[in-house]
Amino acid sequence: MLVGKDARVEGYRAFNDKGDIIEQKGYDENGNEIPNYIFMQEASFPGGIKLWQMYLIGNLNQNIPVKNGAPVRTYRVVVSFLVNKEGNVTEAKAENDPGFGMAEEAVRVISKSPQWNPAFMYNKAVTYRQKQGVVFNVTK
Repeated sequence: MLVGKDARVEGYRAFNDKGDIIEQKGYDENGNEIPNYIFMQEASFPGGIKLWQMYLIGNLNQNIPVKNGAPVRTYRVVVSFLVNKEGNVTEAKAENDPGFGMAEEAVRVISKSPQWNPAFMYNKAVTYRQKQGVVFNVTK
């Protein structure tokens, strides 16, 4: 799609009927195709969601709410954070706080996360906002 006489298509992405990407291409300022062009890609944890879950489980102190007197229940904290262009996690903050030290613990674990794969838009690394739910189970 061109917008005006001097406009150029920088890149595009095509999908099939199921919503799967079937083609994506990008072009430099001279109209030459850029090999391995990434139109758009979310930030991701190296190794995928399974390793991210293992990181959270392995580093989250589930005893924090128990030590602080939380009643028996399942609690959820949503943490919002940025993955910057270099893949570093920054600006982690809890969007809710059920109390008993859970928000602080969830933010602590996400803040000390290893480096991520940054997000890309038009073949350039960009800062990306991510949200993660962290669950605490307090049992008898």
